[in-house]
Amino acid sequence: MDAPPVEDLAQQLNETTLEASGEDVAPEEPTIESPKALTWRRNKLSDKERYEDDFYFEINGKRMVINQDVANELDTVGLTVWDSSLVMMKYLEKLHNQGRFGRGMKVLELGSGCAPVSIAAGMLGAQVTATDVEWILVFTKRNSELNRKLIEEGGGSVECRTLYWGREADMEGLPHFDFIIAADCIYKEKQVVTLLKTMHQLADEKTKILVGYEQHNPESAHAFYVHVNQYFDTESIPLSQHDGYYQHPKIKLMWLTKKEFTPPPTISEDTNWVSATATASKKEQQQA
Repeated sequence: MDAPPVEDLAQQLNETTLEASGEDVAPEEPTIESPKALTWRRNKLSDKERYEDDFYFEINGKRMVINQDVANELDTVGLTVWDSSLVMMKYLEKLHNQGRFGRGMKVLELGSGCAPVSIAAGMLGAQVTATDVEWILVFTKRNSELNRKLIEEGGGSVECRTLYWGREADMEGLPHFDFIIAADCIYKEKQVVTLLKTMHQLADEKTKILVGYEQHNPESAHAFYVHVNQYFDTESIPLSQHDGYYQHPKIKLMWLTKKEFTPPPTISEDTNWVSATATASKKEQQQA
């Protein structure tokens, strides 16, 4: 018998992971795009709108601006806004309005890119450390500065810091974080394990890790589901708990909690992994 396609295997692994964590496994949700999803999905935009124009987005009635006009010049998607970022921002807004996220909480974002999620978290009152590779961080800082007034009005802050996944020196001296967030970082298969190890090393048993992703690459999804349960207990967030408008069956949100008594994974000093969103080519995203 032929082996099942990787896409099917990733789904099976997803269900196995959830079963192992004790979570009820919901049936696969339909992937037909609803009319409301068609109105906000950025993959329906022109290349100019998607990669070059400034992007505007509201968090609790306040409108941030994200500069992404360098994306074409650098041929990377680390400097454009991804749909899973929108879903995550609105989910954080919902948590904030429920009193579960915001003022005074310490938040680390991995693979911040052009920083929309970090900015949203800051606008909601969190003390955010936005991280990415050094050359991307220039633009993370630029957008954080563009939205500094909104962040300050919300009672939050955004500090930008270089962090290559797996590089021990970049993780030294970081404090305890209440939340670690990563939006659309499950992109490159070879980087998935390093991302999970980095999360594991930076978290403790009290840290809540929120992952948002859309499957662009079946192999990277496969790698994620193969390895995630080694380090974390997982909880898939059903669509019914997402924002009522910014949601889509193909975009997943998941909580990860560091497993107790798990020996810390070893990360080599000479590992020099970079953000998945920073290294993926624009051509790959267009094919997604």
